Amino acid sequence: MVNENSTISSTSSLKEEEEIKKKVEELLQTLPTEIKSDGAPLYLYKGCWVPFYAIRGLLASNFHFQAKNNDILLASLPKSGTTWLKAIIFSIVNRHRFTFENTPVLNTHPHKLMYFLEFDHYQNGNLPKDLDHLPQHRMFSSHCHYDSLPQSIKHSECKIVYVSRNPMDNSIFLWHFLRSHRQDEQAQMDESLEKYCNGAHGFGPFWDSILGIGK
Repeated sequence: MVNENSTISSTSSLKEEEEIKKKVEELLQTLPTEIKSDGAPLYLYKGCWVPFYAIRGLLASNFHFQAKNNDILLASLPKSGTTWLKAIIFSIVNRHRFTFENTPVLNTHPHKLMYFLEFDHYQNGNLPKDLDHLPQHRMFSSHCHYDSLPQSIKHSECKIVYVSRNPMDNSIFLWHFLRSHRQDEQAQMDESLEKYCNGAHGFGPFWDSILGIGK
């Protein structure tokens, strides 16, 4: 039986990475699945419907990531204001390091200033090599629910910033965003909204995300 709460030091080796990838694939086979309105698969992990392009990264981070007490994690559902809040958090944390004239926020996309755990650091289940060497107050972001985050985050004193949005606005903006990134534009709004209300959307259900962070 795979224990997703077991972790390995953030300084990874090839052998460790192979072991974790094996555990990820074993656990992945046990997860319930659902199909989004655009035909892409979702995987249910600890109450969170995780898209296929993020599930391996999330599982790998659960096995591997070691939070520090001064870490900062921005949590949100997609299309909830994540991008602008990344810029604000980066500016606050680095207010003594940069001036208004030379801050990287002026010429760097906020997603490059605060990477996602499941999309970037652990992309496709690969392990990062440099997390222990990031500057103190390390900044991360995630679209996942609180219960699905790595155990080390919940057992540390790291700060979690959560941003939410009116569910009607969130669902409509999410639909427009997904349509803009698809060429076939198969999904109709009524089908997408039905899936959204049932919780079968990327990182849904909406209310479970909000209620989970308040535990």
